[in-house]
Amino acid sequence: EDGGWVVIDRDVHNLGVVPVIRMANRQRTADRVGKSEISPEVMSITDAACRRLMGMEVASEFYGAPQRYILGASESAFQDA
Repeated sequence: EDGGWVVIDRDVHNLGVVPVIRMANRQRTADRVGKSEISPEVMSITDAACRRLMGMEVASEFYGAPQRYILGASESAFQDA
């Protein structure tokens, strides 16, 4: 496989189109797109929380790996006394 999408199963519904509709929130005649319930302040806090969680994941992967290198150690440090 080349890493692309693979069709595993199909749902034959005979509708001719994908059965999905757009639902605009608080749609008005002058504003057909609608308005989001999520304020810019909440979006900002959510984005910051996601960035913090991603940073924690990266740190846990980095510091959770076994340390394999010792810098500045001589060969005599690894011999029995």
